[in-house]
Amino acid sequence: MEPGASNLKCKCPCAWIGFILVVFGCLILSGCTGSAKESEVKATVPADAAQVISCLGRLVAGDGPLKIAGTTQAVVSELRVGRGSKVAGGDILAVLQDNAAATAALREAEERIHVAESSLAQVKAPPTPGAIEAQDAALARQNVVLQNAEKDYRRKKLLFEIKVGAAADVEAAEATVNGAQEGLRREKALLASLRQVRSADVDLAGKNLALAMATRDRAFVEVERTLVRAPTSGTVLEVYARPGEAISADRGLLDLGDTAHMFAEAEVYASDFPRVHKGAQATITGEAFAGSLTGRVDEILREAGPSTLFPTDPLVAADKRVIKVRVRLDDSPKVDRLSGSQVDVRIQP
Repeated sequence: MEPGASNLKCKCPCAWIGFILVVFGCLILSGCTGSAKESEVKATVPADAAQVISCLGRLVAGDGPLKIAGTTQAVVSELRVGRGSKVAGGDILAVLQDNAAATAALREAEERIHVAESSLAQVKAPPTPGAIEAQDAALARQNVVLQNAEKDYRRKKLLFEIKVGAAADVEAAEATVNGAQEGLRREKALLASLRQVRSADVDLAGKNLALAMATRDRAFVEVERTLVRAPTSGTVLEVYARPGEAISADRGLLDLGDTAHMFAEAEVYASDFPRVHKGAQATITGEAFAGSLTGRVDEILREAGPSTLFPTDPLVAADKRVIKVRVRLDDSPKVDRLSGSQVDVRIQP
């Protein structure tokens, strides 16, 4: 046996044992370090971060923009509001071109009512004392005429009976008596008509008055059709037709919104919907305002549909069904001028 071979056999096992120990030590140190780093990473991630529902949304005023239409194709004569104008329910927003003609027709109808009222009052009014006195005098005169005619008749009849008068004179006197009696009846009837009101005349005058009032009501409706009024209080968000322009069927006259109560309308994916509940706290951020806003889920709509906020790029999965969730903001004045702005919404489950 050579001397060198004996030394090699002694050294090889020791070298291998040392190498194995070094490798094993490195593995232990590496495992400990990785576990420490993993624990550190896990510690920095919030426990509920994966449960927060993140979605896109937009700011809306109240229940959303209210489109004020007015009469389609009508031309605006006067616009009484502008962007940002605060209005109350019933306020006139615009006057249409046909307003002048409709207002003139209304004034005419009101004058007809005055005439009909005067006619009815005249029919119902009792006769004047002077008219009754004059008729009483006429009746008295006719009574005297009758008495004189009757005396003349009796006289001529007596003369005829004693063979002094002619029969023709008696007949003439008798005709005069009959005429006087008819005249007396006529004067009595006229006096009676003066002292009473005819129901037929009153009825006719009343119908004329009702017709005039119906005409006035119709004219008033026509005037209101030429006035565009605010159905509720709010703020004018946008104006689409100005004086001289016609109101289109698509855009209407203007958009009205309740900016005093701002909402974030979030689009929640159907997969996240079971974790959303009314009253849940939400945080809203956006590029149009600094910082963040807070609010709570106020309403969950009942119908799912496609997203309206994602791009229409065919390569983007934008056909997912979403359910809209309305979040009432705690600080509406901060974003009351940002209706329609896109925001990011984070809802706590």
